[in-house]
Amino acid sequence: MHGDRRWLSGLKRERPRATYRTDLGTVGFGMWLLTGLFVDGFAHRNLNLQQENFFTPWHAIFYSGFAATAGWILWHTWRNVRAGYAGLSAIPAGYGGAVAGLLIFAEGGAGDVVWHTLFGIEQDLDALFSPSHLLLFTGIFLILSAPLVAAWSRADPPDGAGPGARTFLPVTLSLAWSSGLIAFCFGYWGAAGEEGVGKDITSWARSLDTLPVVWMPGSNEADTISQFVQETSLASLFVTLAILLLPALLVSRRWRTPLGTFTLTWTLVATLTQVADGFGGAPRIGAFTLAGLAVDLLTRGLRPDRGGTASLALVGCGGALAWTSAYFTLVHLTSGIGMHLEMWTGVITWSVLLGGLAGALIASVARLGGAPPQPPSASAETPVVPC
Repeated sequence: MHGDRRWLSGLKRERPRATYRTDLGTVGFGMWLLTGLFVDGFAHRNLNLQQENFFTPWHAIFYSGFAATAGWILWHTWRNVRAGYAGLSAIPAGYGGAVAGLLIFAEGGAGDVVWHTLFGIEQDLDALFSPSHLLLFTGIFLILSAPLVAAWSRADPPDGAGPGARTFLPVTLSLAWSSGLIAFCFGYWGAAGEEGVGKDITSWARSLDTLPVVWMPGSNEADTISQFVQETSLASLFVTLAILLLPALLVSRRWRTPLGTFTLTWTLVATLTQVADGFGGAPRIGAFTLAGLAVDLLTRGLRPDRGGTASLALVGCGGALAWTSAYFTLVHLTSGIGMHLEMWTGVITWSVLLGGLAGALIASVARLGGAPPQPPSASAETPVVPC
């Protein structure tokens, strides 16, 4: 009895901080998991899977990636238990959501087996709305975002210089994987793929032949299809811009990000999207790369991490202008924009206005939330478990 009390009194209650190696391993195994998801997405979108079952090569990549990622996170949690941390305190700071994501993913995976057994393999848009798949997506997001969440609460260097590119790499990749997952979930409104702006109207017409007449109101079917294509293109542009720009504004407000952070992030998001599309719109990756570089240069020059509302609003305006201009230029050179002059110039104008508004709102909310985390005192510092 007394021995049990001595053991309990020796337990550590503070949350350990994840090390650089822990975060880097999480994003590394997360890349395996996410690649499996996009390969699976390619199969659902491009292959005839009506006669397939749950046990497929793409599912093997996907679920083995999850097993590796889960093993990595749980191993580090177990190490903390062995080091004397009690209960949930053994989970590294920022990784609570990841552990919950493992449970949610496991539940979704079990549901996926049952769903595919009873109802077969979903195809195209249906695969993005399957209840079991939505659970999988939620679990993956919580897992992939863990290094970003963990880094958010850590103190910045006292000199305000910001992290270096190597130090910030796990955060950059965590941001890229999380944004790429969201882009995957909204793949039906993705401007990076071959179904973005500039898709041939006749191919849209062929794909709409089987739709009920109620989907195409009006007497002129050609005009209705043209309007449908343009409305879908508009949605894909604004949704894709939001997926790219909003996380960039949040991160650039929190840190003085290293040069190349958003160039790499936006390029990776566009490349991942192309995996699911079979690289049908691969040239469009260049527009994402150029726009990411522009955001990198804007954040280095305007320093929104210092807390200025105007500086973050200008980053939002400039980022939106860079992406929409680069995108329309590249689409014009490859397949044709397919929009009237008033519409595509209006899209650029709307994007700039919305980007500036988003930057101003994020900066204002951040100011209300208080100053960034300060370094803890020596007596209260949370220990780091070496890995």
